[in-house]
Amino acid sequence: MSSKMALSKSYNDDFNQKHDLRSIFWNKSSYNHFAKSFHLFHRHDLSALFHVLTTGLGVYGAIRMAVLLNAIHIVYVYATIIATTTPVVTAIFHSAFVYGCLLLPITGVISTENIENISGGSLTVCFLTIIAGYSLQDLVHWLCQEPTMMSSYINTDPSMLIVHTLWLMPLVIDSVLHRHFFIPKLFVSRNRNIFCKVASRKAVEDLRDWINQEVPEKNGNYACVAS
Repeated sequence: MSSKMALSKSYNDDFNQKHDLRSIFWNKSSYNHFAKSFHLFHRHDLSALFHVLTTGLGVYGAIRMAVLLNAIHIVYVYATIIATTTPVVTAIFHSAFVYGCLLLPITGVISTENIENISGGSLTVCFLTIIAGYSLQDLVHWLCQEPTMMSSYINTDPSMLIVHTLWLMPLVIDSVLHRHFFIPKLFVSRNRNIFCKVASRKAVEDLRDWINQEVPEKNGNYACVAS
């Protein structure tokens, strides 16, 4: 079974569970199940890091566009949905991000003189920012040799794109938060470090893939040290 087929199967398995108001708003299991599938498509550390930047760029453009169009209520509804359907830590970081987007106008990033030279002004800049954020995500997937999550469902369940788009920013925030590479853990148990000799780079990649597939994430991080 190819890696793309395996990831697609994992996505379908996760969403065979029942979703109701309790799973969405109370115990957040709906989000957690979606996040579990999402993280399978963003295993590379650089992919996780750049997705925060590219997704943040696109969401910033969308929020500023809503402000310019006097539709700020849409931003409040969006922020409220995320705050009530995601885990507490994720919700706090996401709310802080949205608040920052509301405080930082386009003119705070690009000078007024330059904006005036662009047809459509700030609205055009917002539109281009959204397009850039989306396009750069695909570039990151290509550079990290990872399939996109959208490719696993777009032909079988295109309506899932709505959920994917809605939860995308908190998902990429989670991708960074659960990595000790970005937020170091001061005390790591020695029995969570696996040291072994390997024959080649391919052997390291095979071992890493096996650990990612077979070792539950909650059991902690494991380090593969080649020698």
